[in-house]
Amino acid sequence: MSTVDIVGKPPKLLRHSIKRKRRFGKRFSGEGESPEHQALKLFVKDRPELVGLASRFAPGLVEKLLFSGDRPDVFFSYKKSWVAVEVKSRISNDDDLNRGLFQCVKYSAVLRAEQLEKGDVPNASAYLVYEGNFPNDLCDKARLFGVKVRFT
Repeated sequence: MSTVDIVGKPPKLLRHSIKRKRRFGKRFSGEGESPEHQALKLFVKDRPELVGLASRFAPGLVEKLLFSGDRPDVFFSYKKSWVAVEVKSRISNDDDLNRGLFQCVKYSAVLRAEQLEKGDVPNASAYLVYEGNFPNDLCDKARLFGVKVRFT
């Protein structure tokens, strides 16, 4: 397994890689989670090192309920450090990967707000773990959003 952190400076222009025409089309299946997605969640929950965390964060929680009503695929915590992980299996298409980037932005913001409400330092983060090769245009978008992506 290899991991690549694609967080960095945003590109000068990203507008050509953002495909707004796909924004309102059929993009996601309404059939529930695939067996591949479920297996990847279970794989990640026992391996915090996939997102650069120490073993003391294991095991993670699967689909922890956030105050916003969202449920990240995996949630790691140790003391006052929180990390949400969105997983995308090898069968995910580009639209699903794009949605995963936005989910990571949301999870990070919601978790930090929860920490602030508790009076803790807002240090939460979110990662997207993908079981495949991440498309270049989405790498640019991940950099722009500050989303950390790991590959398995």
